Amino acid sequence: MKKLIGIAAAAFFGLGIFTTSAQAETVVTTEVLNVRENPTTESKVVGKLLNGH
Repeated sequence: MKKLIGIAAAAFFGLGIFTTSAQAETVVTTEVLNVRENPTTESKVVGKLLNGH
């Protein structure tokens, strides 16, 4: 039973990490497009969140 829970937890965290990185990638792509035109307040906030500040 513990093994099953461990596998489920690993799968859950693995998916969580994948989803987060996919979202981060999308945000970074959007950031690059925003910065080319002009950086908005929102993009600066997102940048701070991604950098962990």
